[in-house]
Amino acid sequence: MSTVKLRAWSLLLAAVLALAGTSAWAQSDDNPPEVLTSELALKTVLTSDRLDVNFVIVDTDKVVEVKIDGVKQNITPSDTVQVPHTFVFTKDVTRVVVSATDEHGHTRTVIYNVYRPGGTRCRSP
Repeated sequence: MSTVKLRAWSLLLAAVLALAGTSAWAQSDDNPPEVLTSELALKTVLTSDRLDVNFVIVDTDKVVEVKIDGVKQNITPSDTVQVPHTFVFTKDVTRVVVSATDEHGHTRTVIYNVYRPGGTRCRSP
């Protein structure tokens, strides 16, 4: 099975498991959407400067907004939203911020720290 097909199946499985695990959420709208991806971990070390990432956002309510690094993504509101994104990393350390908001205004923000040895040094803010 190719790597692309394997990633697609793993994302589909993760989305199904997340939705199955959120069945209790149907009674309460207090939980924000889940942000899933198999290409990034909270800390990721890369050997390349380019990475194609597929985010899957799931919620029992409709996901109405997804932002990547503060840029609103073009989505169709749904309980499961797929957002592909290509990153080009030029710094030693890059912070990737993904936020998802449901129709009730509940937002989850996930921060990924991507390390690319050999990139230009990132200055502290």
